[in-house]
Amino acid sequence: MEEDNDEFNIHISRYRPDELQKLISKTKFTRKEIKLMYRGFKQECPTGLVDEESFKQIFSQFFPQGDASNYAHYVFNTMKQKQSGKINFEVST
Repeated sequence: MEEDNDEFNIHISRYRPDELQKLISKTKFTRKEIKLMYRGFKQECPTGLVDEESFKQIFSQFFPQGDASNYAHYVFNTMKQKQSGKINFEVST
């Protein structure tokens, strides 16, 4: 009897941003600046998507002296995609 190994196959979906030129014109950042930001974003969020808890952890690094979780919640909910409840690189730039 063959075992069904599908339950052990994990599919990780990765997000890929739109064309670089589109981001440049939309944000007014340079190509170099966007590539640098994207590299940092991918280090923190390898899948290219951020949920609220991860966002709060990242956001707290900018405010080490206090609890920024309520403000991070507000910012996240302003930017998140309704369908997935997550944000991606384009939304965060």
